[in-house]
Amino acid sequence: MTHKLGKKKTQHLGKLRGVMHDIDALKEAVEYCGGKPAYLARKMGVSWQAVKLWLTGRSIISAERAVIIEEITEGQVTREALRPDIFIRESKKNEVGAR
Repeated sequence: MTHKLGKKKTQHLGKLRGVMHDIDALKEAVEYCGGKPAYLARKMGVSWQAVKLWLTGRSIISAERAVIIEEITEGQVTREALRPDIFIRESKKNEVGAR
């Protein structure tokens, strides 16, 4: 299903200027905090509008915010899941180093 701009409504990765974050991971963080973007926003000290922009892919989560979300969710949503373009999982680092 597409909307008038031709983009898929079920887009899983937000992409802005070549930067990527995982919207599904962000949705998981929202659920962890009670199911509303405003609840996650309050815990992070940002506006609910900022969280909505991240959820729609119209704005990108910074590396610092990804770390905060990981702390708020007690590791249930990792920084690597939120910003795979910045953070590399330890297992992937070991694979790259072993080559």
